[in-house]
Amino acid sequence: DDGAVKSRNIPSTIKIGNRIVITSKPPRQWAWKSFTSSARHDSAKFFHWVRANIEYADYPYARFDVHLDPLTYTDEEYQKYLAMSEVKDLGDTLPDFLTVSNQLQKGDDGTVTKADTNAAESSFQQQLLQSNKILPWTKTETDVLMELCKKCDLRWPVIIDRWHLHFKKGTVSSLRKVEDLQYRYYQIGSILTQKRVVAEAAKLSVASTPAGADVLPDPKDTAADTTAEASDIQPAQSTTQQPLDPSESAALE
Repeated sequence: DDGAVKSRNIPSTIKIGNRIVITSKPPRQWAWKSFTSSARHDSAKFFHWVRANIEYADYPYARFDVHLDPLTYTDEEYQKYLAMSEVKDLGDTLPDFLTVSNQLQKGDDGTVTKADTNAAESSFQQQLLQSNKILPWTKTETDVLMELCKKCDLRWPVIIDRWHLHFKKGTVSSLRKVEDLQYRYYQIGSILTQKRVVAEAAKLSVASTPAGADVLPDPKDTAADTTAEASDIQPAQSTTQQPLDPSESAALE
């Protein structure tokens, strides 16, 4: 019949790109199934097409949902290592002598253009850079920075955008650039890592010392005691005969 004639005309293999497809094999079965992803914490359910005979324990692409370990600190660690108490805090708003509005000169019509505002802000940034002035970081700023870094996974273009949305223009915080945020973040990470390693090493040293064992003296204290003992000892009288003075030698002759 016509069906048999058509089936004989179908090639047994078809080349698609670099693959050879065998047309005589039965087609694979697909099913419309639901799935959840461990990368989500809301237990949302989605649907997709999958092989009918394959079951996934988890969504295959959930393994690509990788997050950085958040950088956290306690209030004690902040006050002890991270607080910028040595620099006077300028507060939430700029003093009058630092505000951009005071650096602007109004035109004849009493208005200030946007170009003048941008020029004044740029000039103010250059003055801070040239005079080596430091805008101290407050704990509120640092907490906001850590939260943004955690939420945005260190995507700095997104972080600086959210930073300017959080802090209003004209405040000290709004003057910070993305380089300032990066410096502060990695500075905190470096300080905390160093301090925690030293503290952990001290704990291990104390734990490894047996109870009642003699504690070795500090080398600095030992050297100081040795110097003190040496200064108390009077130099011994030398028994070696000293050479005679030439005048005394002539008198004896």
